[in-house]
Amino acid sequence: AAARGECDKLKQALAAAQKSTGEAAAAAAKEVEALKGEAAKAREALSAARENANAKSKAIETARAEAKAAVAAAKSEAQAAQAKLQGEVDAAKEQLATATASLATVRQSSDDAAERSAADVKAARADAQQEIDALKGALADTRASSNDAVAAARQEADA
Repeated sequence: AAARGECDKLKQALAAAQKSTGEAAAAAAKEVEALKGEAAKAREALSAARENANAKSKAIETARAEAKAAVAAAKSEAQAAQAKLQGEVDAAKEQLATATASLATVRQSSDDAAERSAADVKAARADAQQEIDALKGALADTRASSNDAVAAARQEADA
């Protein structure tokens, strides 16, 4: 009878243990389901984060490409502006050289004309002086001739 009581106790303990194990298994299964749900949510969040990161990466790549294109365009514009400016500088230098050459030519022509004018004035003075000297000589000859005629007329009148 004692063994039977002990056997009953063991059966009761076994049943309690089985019940406890079943309850623990059910609780574990609930926890596993909850963890599975959390894992699914975590996978969804991870997938969304990856998509977001991919979108941001693409946006960064696009921004980099746009920035690179903008830099290239600005560089091209700067080079074009520099080339245009250099062309204008070269044209201005050429115009300055032409103007300087023209000025030198005008100065030389002016100097030559001044020299010719001075030479012409000197020659005209010399010609005028010769004419004056010739007229003085003719006047002296005319006076001498006139004086001779007057003297001859006086001698005739006196005779």
